[in-house]
Amino acid sequence: MSENILEKIVARKREAVARQKEAVPPAVVQAVLDEKLGEPRFLQTIARENRHLIAEVKKASPSAGVLREDFDGVAIALAYERGGASALSVLTEEDFFQGSLALFDQIRAAVNVPLLRKDFIVDAYQIYESKYHGADAVLLIVGILTEARLQQFINLCHRVKLDALVEFHDNEELETALAAGATLLGVNARDLRDFSVNMGILPLLVERVPPDCTLVCESGIRTEQDIEFINSLSQVRAVLVGEALLRAPDPEALVRQFIWTLTR
Repeated sequence: MSENILEKIVARKREAVARQKEAVPPAVVQAVLDEKLGEPRFLQTIARENRHLIAEVKKASPSAGVLREDFDGVAIALAYERGGASALSVLTEEDFFQGSLALFDQIRAAVNVPLLRKDFIVDAYQIYESKYHGADAVLLIVGILTEARLQQFINLCHRVKLDALVEFHDNEELETALAAGATLLGVNARDLRDFSVNMGILPLLVERVPPDCTLVCESGIRTEQDIEFINSLSQVRAVLVGEALLRAPDPEALVRQFIWTLTR
């Protein structure tokens, strides 16, 4: 894929946010937040002893297309929870991943584990919106934000009591994340510009993460061998797995299998 997929997604997302602001003005979202400012549970959960599996709910991706023809997001989320996933990641981007906040709401009502809203956050409105919909955490992607904007968003997350999982893909992005004050970090083996995956970059990136940060490994984890590879990276606290679980005949069983390999 020679085109920059990330740029296309971000441009479409800016349009979608503008439409959403017209439908539900920022003042409406912010006005109800006082009732929803409970403490987030995402970071406190994955920072506990042992390693953790974050299981992802998404119908499709730009690189793989539809991942499961019989997709039932709520049923999948419940299977993940039964399997022992410590937290769930739910894609809400509509155009490229076929997600929605409506599905997020349904999953929030069905499960008790912490939820990460995974989307392309380009506007402060989306952070308020995420808390409004009951998220415990949001994903902030360094590759689409300036350092100043990233710092602003991290501070806003603290203010509305959301955990901010700050995602980086290379050394420069890691330095930007740290300079902005991020302490919950996601190292992504996938280059979002072309959606290629290179697990080989992980050891060098992981060793550069300060020991006082909480580190999540994202993307490209498909097999037990991949989990064993992650186990060799001592600083990783959690792994986020999506495609492999969604393609599995029995997602609950694969969650259990991955957790057993991750924690043995």
